[in-house]
Amino acid sequence: MKKITFLLVCVMTMSFAHAQLTSVAIVGDGVGGWPGSAGNPGPTDINQMTSSDGIHWSIANLTVTAGAAKFRGNNAWDLPYNWGGTTFSSGTAIVNGGDISTTAGTYNVSFNSDTFAYTFVLVTGGALTSVAIVGSGAGGWPGDAGNPGPVDVHQMGTVDGVNWTLNNLTLTTGAVKFRGNNSWDEPYNWGGTTFPSGTGSVNGPDIPTTAGTYNVSFNSTTNVYAFGSVLGIDEQNSSFFRLYPNPTNNVWNFNSSTVIIQRIELYDILGKNIISITPNRLEANVDASNLAKGIYIAKIIANNNTATVRLIKE
Repeated sequence: MKKITFLLVCVMTMSFAHAQLTSVAIVGDGVGGWPGSAGNPGPTDINQMTSSDGIHWSIANLTVTAGAAKFRGNNAWDLPYNWGGTTFSSGTAIVNGGDISTTAGTYNVSFNSDTFAYTFVLVTGGALTSVAIVGSGAGGWPGDAGNPGPVDVHQMGTVDGVNWTLNNLTLTTGAVKFRGNNSWDEPYNWGGTTFPSGTGSVNGPDIPTTAGTYNVSFNSTTNVYAFGSVLGIDEQNSSFFRLYPNPTNNVWNFNSSTVIIQRIELYDILGKNIISITPNRLEANVDASNLAKGIYIAKIIANNNTATVRLIKE
Protein backbone atom coordinates (compact mmCIF):
# COMPACT_ATOMS: atom_id res chain seq x y z
CA MET A 1 0.00 0.00 0.00
CA LYS A 2 2.85 2.42 0.85
CA LYS A 3 4.46 1.81 -2.55
CA ILE A 4 1.19 2.47 -4.36
CA THR A 5 0.61 5.69 -2.39
CA PHE A 6 4.16 6.86 -3.15
CA LEU A 7 3.76 6.21 -6.86
CA LEU A 8 0.42 8.03 -6.92
CA VAL A 9 1.96 11.09 -5.25
CA CYS A 10 4.81 11.07 -7.76
CA VAL A 11 2.43 10.86 -10.71
CA MET A 12 0.26 13.66 -9.32
CA THR A 13 3.32 15.86 -8.70
CA MET A 14 4.57 15.32 -12.24
CA SER A 15 1.13 16.09 -13.69
CA PHE A 16 1.18 19.56 -12.14
CA ALA A 17 4.64 20.42 -13.45
CA HIS A 18 4.58 23.05 -16.15
CA ALA A 19 6.82 25.44 -18.02
CA GLN A 20 7.39 29.00 -16.88
CA LEU A 21 4.90 31.59 -18.13
CA THR A 22 6.71 33.66 -20.77
CA SER A 23 3.87 35.38 -22.65
CA VAL A 24 0.17 36.19 -22.44
CA ALA A 25 -2.12 37.03 -25.36
CA ILE A 26 -5.82 37.74 -25.85
CA VAL A 27 -7.44 35.35 -28.31
CA GLY A 28 -10.95 34.76 -29.61
CA ASP A 29 -13.41 35.78 -32.32
CA GLY A 30 -14.06 39.00 -30.38
CA VAL A 31 -10.41 40.06 -30.72
CA GLY A 32 -9.50 39.03 -34.25
CA GLY A 33 -9.71 35.25 -34.16
CA TRP A 34 -9.12 32.04 -32.26
CA PRO A 35 -5.69 30.38 -32.66
CA GLY A 36 -5.41 28.84 -36.10
CA SER A 37 -8.01 31.11 -37.70
CA ALA A 38 -7.28 33.54 -40.52
CA GLY A 39 -7.08 36.47 -38.09
CA ASN A 40 -4.71 34.65 -35.74
CA PRO A 41 -2.86 32.00 -37.75
CA GLY A 42 0.04 31.44 -35.33
CA PRO A 43 2.34 30.08 -34.17
CA THR A 44 2.54 33.33 -32.16
CA ASP A 45 -0.81 34.79 -31.13
CA ILE A 46 -1.51 38.21 -32.63
CA ASN A 47 -2.61 40.20 -29.59
CA GLN A 48 0.43 39.79 -27.35
CA MET A 49 0.30 41.60 -24.02
CA THR A 50 3.36 43.18 -22.41
CA SER A 51 4.65 42.98 -18.85
CA SER A 52 7.52 44.46 -16.86
CA ASP A 53 7.33 41.91 -14.05
CA GLY A 54 5.81 38.75 -15.53
CA ILE A 55 2.60 39.25 -13.51
CA HIS A 56 0.86 42.44 -14.65
CA TRP A 57 0.06 42.16 -18.38
CA SER A 58 -1.51 44.84 -20.56
CA ILE A 59 -2.33 45.85 -24.12
CA ALA A 60 -3.50 49.28 -25.29
CA ASN A 61 -6.07 50.35 -27.88
CA LEU A 62 -7.28 46.83 -28.64
CA THR A 63 -10.12 46.67 -31.14
CA VAL A 64 -12.85 44.38 -29.81
CA THR A 65 -15.98 43.17 -31.58
CA ALA A 66 -19.08 41.41 -30.23
CA GLY A 67 -17.94 37.84 -29.64
CA ALA A 68 -15.75 36.02 -27.13
CA ALA A 69 -12.20 36.08 -25.80
CA LYS A 70 -9.81 34.30 -23.44
CA PHE A 71 -6.33 34.93 -22.08
CA ARG A 72 -3.74 32.41 -23.35
CA GLY A 73 -0.19 31.88 -22.11
CA ASN A 74 2.90 30.75 -24.05
CA ASN A 75 0.89 30.66 -27.31
CA ALA A 76 -0.59 27.28 -26.30
CA TRP A 77 -3.65 25.82 -24.62
CA ASP A 78 -1.54 23.90 -22.10
CA LEU A 79 -2.74 24.11 -18.50
CA PRO A 80 -2.50 26.08 -16.28
CA TYR A 81 -1.90 28.95 -18.70
CA ASN A 82 -5.27 29.57 -20.30
CA TRP A 83 -7.91 31.61 -18.51
CA GLY A 84 -11.57 32.42 -19.11
CA GLY A 85 -14.30 34.25 -17.26
CA THR A 86 -18.00 34.99 -17.09
CA THR A 87 -18.19 38.79 -16.86
CA PHE A 88 -17.33 41.77 -19.06
CA SER A 89 -15.76 44.33 -18.79
CA SER A 90 -13.98 43.15 -15.65
CA GLY A 91 -13.83 40.09 -13.45
CA THR A 92 -11.68 37.30 -12.10
CA ALA A 93 -10.82 34.54 -14.55
CA ILE A 94 -10.31 30.85 -13.80
CA VAL A 95 -7.94 28.32 -15.34
CA ASN A 96 -9.56 26.71 -18.40
CA GLY A 97 -12.66 28.82 -17.76
CA GLY A 98 -15.37 29.70 -20.22
CA ASP A 99 -15.22 32.30 -22.99
CA ILE A 100 -15.55 35.94 -21.94
CA SER A 101 -18.39 37.56 -23.90
CA THR A 102 -17.14 40.84 -25.43
CA THR A 103 -18.77 44.13 -26.38
CA ALA A 104 -17.56 46.05 -29.42
CA GLY A 105 -15.25 49.00 -28.80
CA THR A 106 -11.62 50.03 -28.33
CA TYR A 107 -10.16 49.02 -24.96
CA ASN A 108 -7.07 49.14 -22.80
CA VAL A 109 -6.87 45.65 -21.31
CA SER A 110 -5.04 44.42 -18.20
CA PHE A 111 -4.61 40.94 -16.75
CA ASN A 112 -2.91 39.73 -13.57
CA SER A 113 -1.50 36.21 -13.96
CA ASP A 114 -1.28 35.75 -10.17
CA THR A 115 -4.79 36.80 -9.14
CA PHE A 116 -6.41 36.29 -12.61
CA ALA A 117 -8.15 39.68 -12.33
CA TYR A 118 -8.82 41.33 -15.71
CA THR A 119 -10.23 44.64 -16.94
CA PHE A 120 -11.29 46.02 -20.31
CA VAL A 121 -11.26 49.84 -20.03
CA LEU A 122 -13.18 51.52 -22.85
CA VAL A 123 -11.12 54.15 -24.67
CA THR A 124 -13.10 57.33 -25.22
CA GLY A 125 -12.08 60.67 -26.63
CA GLY A 126 -9.64 59.08 -29.05
CA ALA A 127 -6.61 56.92 -28.40
CA LEU A 128 -4.09 57.85 -25.72
CA THR A 129 -0.96 58.94 -27.59
CA SER A 130 1.14 60.61 -24.87
CA VAL A 131 1.43 61.02 -21.10
CA ALA A 132 3.31 63.79 -19.31
CA ILE A 133 3.91 64.83 -15.70
CA VAL A 134 2.76 68.38 -15.02
CA GLY A 135 2.43 70.61 -11.97
CA SER A 136 4.15 73.04 -9.66
CA GLY A 137 6.33 70.22 -8.35
CA ALA A 138 7.58 69.43 -11.88
CA GLY A 139 8.42 72.86 -13.26
CA GLY A 140 4.94 74.24 -13.81
CA TRP A 141 1.33 73.61 -14.71
CA PRO A 142 0.38 73.83 -18.42
CA GLY A 143 0.67 77.45 -19.52
CA ASP A 144 3.21 78.40 -16.82
CA ALA A 145 6.65 79.71 -17.75
CA GLY A 146 8.20 76.32 -16.97
CA ASN A 147 5.68 74.45 -19.14
CA PRO A 148 4.39 76.90 -21.79
CA GLY A 149 3.02 74.30 -24.23
CA PRO A 150 1.49 73.28 -26.50
CA VAL A 151 3.48 70.10 -25.75
CA ASP A 152 4.05 69.42 -22.05
CA VAL A 153 7.72 69.45 -21.07
CA HIS A 154 8.02 66.23 -19.09
CA GLN A 155 6.86 63.62 -21.61
CA MET A 156 6.95 59.98 -20.53
CA GLY A 157 8.03 57.09 -22.75
CA THR A 158 6.24 53.81 -23.46
CA VAL A 159 6.71 50.60 -25.41
CA ASP A 160 3.12 49.36 -25.20
CA GLY A 161 0.86 52.40 -24.76
CA VAL A 162 -0.01 51.34 -21.19
CA ASN A 163 3.18 51.37 -19.11
CA TRP A 164 4.76 54.84 -19.11
CA THR A 165 8.14 55.79 -17.60
CA LEU A 166 10.36 58.83 -17.12
CA ASN A 167 13.77 58.61 -15.45
CA ASN A 168 15.79 61.18 -13.51
CA LEU A 169 12.94 63.65 -13.08
CA THR A 170 13.78 66.45 -10.65
CA LEU A 171 10.84 67.40 -8.43
CA THR A 172 10.39 70.21 -5.94
CA THR A 173 7.95 70.37 -3.05
CA GLY A 174 4.59 71.02 -4.67
CA ALA A 175 2.04 68.99 -6.62
CA VAL A 176 1.77 67.07 -9.89
CA LYS A 177 -0.67 65.16 -12.08
CA PHE A 178 -0.39 62.82 -15.06
CA ARG A 179 -1.82 64.36 -18.25
CA GLY A 180 -2.55 62.60 -21.54
CA ASN A 181 -2.42 63.98 -25.09
CA ASN A 182 -1.23 67.41 -23.79
CA SER A 183 -4.81 68.17 -22.82
CA TRP A 184 -7.11 68.17 -19.78
CA ASP A 185 -9.78 66.25 -21.70
CA GLU A 186 -11.17 63.24 -19.81
CA PRO A 187 -10.46 60.41 -19.37
CA TYR A 188 -6.80 61.26 -19.84
CA ASN A 189 -5.86 63.23 -16.76
CA TRP A 190 -5.11 61.48 -13.50
CA GLY A 191 -4.41 62.54 -9.93
CA GLY A 192 -3.95 60.89 -6.58
CA THR A 193 -3.64 61.45 -2.85
CA THR A 194 -0.42 59.64 -1.89
CA PHE A 195 3.30 60.02 -2.60
CA PRO A 196 5.61 58.39 -3.64
CA SER A 197 3.21 55.73 -4.91
CA GLY A 198 -0.48 55.00 -5.17
CA THR A 199 -3.43 54.41 -7.45
CA GLY A 200 -4.70 57.50 -9.24
CA SER A 201 -8.15 58.32 -10.54
CA VAL A 202 -9.46 60.17 -13.58
CA ASN A 203 -9.64 63.91 -12.85
CA GLY A 204 -8.38 63.12 -9.34
CA PRO A 205 -6.72 65.52 -6.89
CA ASP A 206 -3.17 66.88 -7.16
CA ILE A 207 -0.45 64.46 -6.02
CA PRO A 208 1.72 66.11 -3.31
CA THR A 209 5.45 65.89 -4.07
CA THR A 210 8.66 65.79 -2.05
CA ALA A 211 11.80 67.37 -3.49
CA GLY A 212 14.27 64.94 -5.05
CA THR A 213 15.22 63.10 -8.22
CA TYR A 214 12.99 60.20 -9.21
CA ASN A 215 12.36 57.47 -11.76
CA VAL A 216 8.62 57.61 -12.43
CA SER A 217 6.24 54.92 -13.69
CA PHE A 218 2.54 55.09 -14.52
CA ASN A 219 0.09 52.49 -15.84
CA SER A 220 -2.71 54.13 -17.83
CA THR A 221 -4.97 51.09 -17.48
CA THR A 222 -4.73 50.46 -13.74
CA ASN A 223 -3.75 54.08 -12.87
CA VAL A 224 -0.99 52.79 -10.56
CA TYR A 225 1.95 55.20 -10.25
CA ALA A 226 5.31 55.24 -8.46
CA PHE A 227 8.07 57.78 -7.90
CA GLY A 228 11.26 55.84 -7.09
CA SER A 229 14.28 57.62 -5.58
CA VAL A 230 17.28 57.58 -7.91
CA LEU A 231 20.54 56.15 -6.64
CA GLY A 232 23.61 58.12 -7.63
CA ILE A 233 25.85 56.37 -10.16
CA ASP A 234 29.55 56.31 -9.22
CA GLU A 235 31.05 54.06 -11.86
CA GLN A 236 34.39 55.93 -11.72
CA ASN A 237 34.94 54.36 -8.31
CA SER A 238 34.53 50.80 -9.63
CA SER A 239 38.22 50.15 -10.36
CA PHE A 240 38.63 47.84 -7.36
CA PHE A 241 36.57 45.07 -9.00
CA ARG A 242 35.80 43.60 -12.43
CA LEU A 243 32.20 43.11 -13.60
CA TYR A 244 31.22 40.68 -16.37
CA PRO A 245 29.19 40.00 -18.42
CA ASN A 246 27.14 43.17 -18.64
CA PRO A 247 24.58 42.92 -20.24
CA THR A 248 23.77 39.39 -19.13
CA ASN A 249 21.04 36.79 -19.50
CA ASN A 250 21.81 34.75 -16.41
CA VAL A 251 24.40 36.04 -13.94
CA TRP A 252 26.64 39.01 -13.16
CA ASN A 253 30.13 38.17 -11.87
CA PHE A 254 32.09 40.52 -9.60
CA ASN A 255 35.80 39.79 -9.13
CA SER A 256 38.39 41.67 -7.08
CA SER A 257 42.09 40.89 -6.81
CA THR A 258 42.81 43.22 -3.90
CA VAL A 259 39.84 43.69 -1.53
CA ILE A 260 37.13 41.52 -0.03
CA ILE A 261 33.67 42.17 -1.50
CA GLN A 262 31.58 42.52 1.63
CA ARG A 263 28.13 43.33 0.29
CA ILE A 264 26.24 43.78 -2.99
CA GLU A 265 22.81 45.43 -3.09
CA LEU A 266 20.72 45.29 -6.27
CA TYR A 267 17.99 47.87 -6.96
CA ASP A 268 15.40 48.25 -9.73
CA ILE A 269 14.95 51.54 -11.60
CA LEU A 270 12.41 52.72 -9.01
CA GLY A 271 14.97 52.40 -6.22
CA LYS A 272 13.51 49.24 -4.66
CA ASN A 273 16.06 46.86 -3.15
CA ILE A 274 15.41 43.44 -4.69
CA ILE A 275 18.60 41.47 -3.88
CA SER A 276 21.19 41.78 -1.10
CA ILE A 277 24.12 39.39 -0.63
CA THR A 278 27.15 39.35 1.68
CA PRO A 279 29.81 37.24 -0.07
CA ASN A 280 32.83 38.35 2.07
CA ARG A 281 35.29 37.05 -0.47
CA LEU A 282 37.18 38.22 -3.57
CA GLU A 283 34.46 37.12 -5.97
CA ALA A 284 30.67 37.12 -6.02
CA ASN A 285 27.81 36.19 -8.34
CA VAL A 286 24.40 37.82 -8.63
CA ASP A 287 21.74 35.59 -10.19
CA ALA A 288 19.73 37.49 -12.83
CA SER A 289 17.88 34.52 -14.35
CA ASN A 290 14.57 35.31 -12.63
CA LEU A 291 14.70 39.07 -13.18
CA ALA A 292 12.72 40.92 -15.83
CA LYS A 293 14.63 42.45 -18.72
CA GLY A 294 15.76 46.01 -18.03
CA ILE A 295 18.20 48.25 -16.19
CA TYR A 296 19.26 47.66 -12.58
CA ILE A 297 21.65 49.40 -10.21
CA ALA A 298 24.17 47.58 -8.03
CA LYS A 299 25.88 49.05 -4.97
CA ILE A 300 29.14 47.26 -4.18
CA ILE A 301 30.81 47.65 -0.78
CA ALA A 302 34.37 46.43 -0.16
CA ASN A 303 36.35 47.60 2.89
CA ASN A 304 36.35 51.41 2.59
CA ASN A 305 35.44 51.32 -1.10
CA THR A 306 31.90 51.83 -2.42
CA ALA A 307 30.76 51.91 -6.04
CA THR A 308 27.37 52.05 -7.73
CA VAL A 309 27.09 50.69 -11.29
CA ARG A 310 24.41 50.13 -13.91
CA LEU A 311 23.54 46.56 -14.81
CA ILE A 312 21.56 45.39 -17.82
CA LYS A 313 19.47 42.20 -17.94
CA GLU A 314 18.72 40.99 -21.49
